[in-house]
Amino acid sequence: MRISSYFKKSLILIISITTIAHNNSNISLMLEKTTPAIVNIQVEKISPPNIVIDNKHGQQDKHMFELGSGVILDSDKGLIVTNSHVVHDASTILVKLKSGSEYLAKAIGEDVGSDLAVLKIKAKNLTKINIGKSSDMIVGDPVIAIGNPFGLQQTVTSGIVSGLHRNTTSSTNDFIQTDAPINPGSSGGALVNESGELVGINTAILSRNGMGNIGIGFAIPSDMMMKIVEQLFKYGNVERGLLGVTLQELTPNLAIALKSKTDHGAIINSVAKYSAAEKAGLKQGDIVTKIDDLEIYTADEAKSYVSVLRKDTTINMTIERNRKAVQKQVTIGDIKHIDNKNMFEGLTLINFDAIDSHSKRISGLMVTEVKNGSKVWLAGLSKGDIITKINKQKVTNLDDIANITDSSALIEVRRGISSYFLVIE
Repeated sequence: MRISSYFKKSLILIISITTIAHNNSNISLMLEKTTPAIVNIQVEKISPPNIVIDNKHGQQDKHMFELGSGVILDSDKGLIVTNSHVVHDASTILVKLKSGSEYLAKAIGEDVGSDLAVLKIKAKNLTKINIGKSSDMIVGDPVIAIGNPFGLQQTVTSGIVSGLHRNTTSSTNDFIQTDAPINPGSSGGALVNESGELVGINTAILSRNGMGNIGIGFAIPSDMMMKIVEQLFKYGNVERGLLGVTLQELTPNLAIALKSKTDHGAIINSVAKYSAAEKAGLKQGDIVTKIDDLEIYTADEAKSYVSVLRKDTTINMTIERNRKAVQKQVTIGDIKHIDNKNMFEGLTLINFDAIDSHSKRISGLMVTEVKNGSKVWLAGLSKGDIITKINKQKVTNLDDIANITDSSALIEVRRGISSYFLVIE
């Protein structure tokens, strides 16, 4: 029997409406179970002495109030994760549950570097959230943001993962980017997948002239969050270790040039002397393809994973060396053993040796990254500069500067076709 064209269209429309209704019903049921784990936070802070706030009566008022959100991770212990910037320097922290119950909270630890903090409340019958793996997320996955924007409690917005491994500052954060609307007050709230599992902590928005959400928000991945939170739970602080390598992306062109078997990973540019990496036998030119269970596709992935590990943590690394897979076990070192106060703090370098357009060989160290506000940044060093001499002595590789701990120096820099002298002090 042949079905008429009109009947076919009507049938398709009915099926489409039924599917949408079914999906909405699933989301509603998921949110019903998930939203009790999201809390609203009101923080009272004492304004710094140099800030004067006038109220309506023209009197000075040193009390500031801020709003944020949080997520219950442990219902038995009353542990809540939020953003550090929400509760930093707070004199009073008030947590409000979906039920309307309010509790005074105590901050048991915070990490400004990752912008995470852990709070504790004394309450019964709490609902905790299920933790998902942020490493399983891909661009295009649907996500839902839950928070307290502008004090509007238990606000739910939806969108997709619009980017991964975003780094908005010079920090080691490895953000999830989403277009799910996130506004002031949502900081510390939950980014969840369709199953209601926590995949990120909403932490920042990109806005124009402070006008609020423009469709670009950022969340701290749950995998990174849990590593930080575990340290805060156990120790009350985060004590980062050090691997002791510099890394760069394995691009397709580099993979071909190196004749590597792998098509993804991060190349080790340098290995610091006496570092954990050197002790484990890692070498310049090794390609890091896997750390523990994480497949490495970018240098930022590797940096972000290692950057939140505490000293004495042991990790398993898979590297490619001479086109063969090699397993290395590395115990993360103590960052305090490295002198970060020398003149190269904030500078990332790689060996450079090439012939320029005038057939002159240039050897030195190429600058690949400069941290804003560092001594080298203030001295005028820029990405792409080639350091050829330090204190009138030629430098040709990283070993030439490994033991330099001076606080100031005269350096000669090649920039384009010109040479410059710069002073680091």
